[in-house]
Parts: sequence; structure tokens; C-alpha cells
Amino acid sequence: MLIEFVKNAPNAKKGDIKQVPIIQANILIKLGIAKQHIKTAKNTVKNSYSDFNKDKLLAECEKRQLASTKKMTKKQLTDLLITDDINKESN
Repeated sequence: MLIEFVKNAPNAKKGDIKQVPIIQANILIKLGIAKQHIKTAKNTVKNSYSDFNKDKLLAECEKRQLASTKKMTKKQLTDLLITDDINKESN
């Protein structure tokens, strides 16, 4: 998983971006040392859903069994799908 360090760590400084195993990334995120770095990864898939309407985005979320509701905005649904894509790439 691609992470960005929000605090200094023994092997990284604040602001560093590194690819680490998912288990390690989850621990660092829960400890508040890092956060998932989505910005760079989003740039690679940002146009994947640009021509989807809200109904098509909802259908895709349901197909992938992602927690989505009709109350979510188009941007929230798109972000949910992009995050799912990024997580699949990390595995």
C-alpha cells in the first residue's frame, strides 16, 4: 500500500511516501504515523469513472459489495470506487 508519513518514524521522515506491505501500512495508519496516500494513486485512475452517472456509480458499488447509499454524492461514490481500485492494486 502506498502511504504518506505524517510523523517522523525510524525509517522515514514526515512527508515521505513509501510503498509498504498492507499489514504494516494498517498498523502505521492506526498508530497515526502515516495515512494512505491516495492522491498519487488517484491520478492513475481518476478518469476511469469520469463518464459514469450517479446511478451507474451506485450499481458498480453494489456489484463490488461496497458500503454505498443513494444519499452519497457522485464524488463520494467515485472516491469509494477509486479507493477500492487502489486497494486491489496493492494486494
